Amino acid sequence: AVGSFTINGFNVNSVLHPETDANNSITAPVVIEVTNNTYARDNGVKDGLFRDVNKAAYEIGNWFQIWEPAATMGLDVFVESTTSTGAAIFATIRDGERTLVAQSQEYIVKATDKNKFITLKFDEFIDLDGESFYFAGVGTQGGVGTRDLVVGTAGYSPDQSSVLYRNAEDTWYFTNNTPMVRFNFDQTLGLDQVENSVVEF
Repeated sequence: AVGSFTINGFNVNSVLHPETDANNSITAPVVIEVTNNTYARDNGVKDGLFRDVNKAAYEIGNWFQIWEPAATMGLDVFVESTTSTGAAIFATIRDGERTLVAQSQEYIVKATDKNKFITLKFDEFIDLDGESFYFAGVGTQGGVGTRDLVVGTAGYSPDQSSVLYRNAEDTWYFTNNTPMVRFNFDQTLGLDQVENSVVEF
């Protein structure tokens, strides 16, 4: 549905024993804006950025509640202007237990991709269950240029609603600066695959 939605809180449950139970829930209200094709946590006005100072591998994004069954072909991410040209980035979707649901092919950032949203597409539509929480993120293996991937941030996120994974530490952290990573539900994203296919009878 299109509109503004408020989530008054949620809990993250896992079959694995967490290091602490204190950070597995959100109690503060979270407001999410939904348009026809975009599901965003950020407010659309870039007020900061995130980068790894060591150019290490990481994944960053937001938790979303999917209200009704849906299918997505890609995620939108704001590539900050200081991102290194040539950085190899990818989109990820994870379920409520942080299990990887889908990962896109690596995309090589071009100079023309910077300081705007780009769409990272999956190889096929990814089905999402209704009444479920999903993480939408962007990641990099790091090591490219002077800064590698730099992601724009916009707005405030309550604890645990926007998170960061550092590969080297194998640890998840929360961030209060909302990463500009969004679900894209535009069903036309898959049309080029159909147009480029050859069907023989």
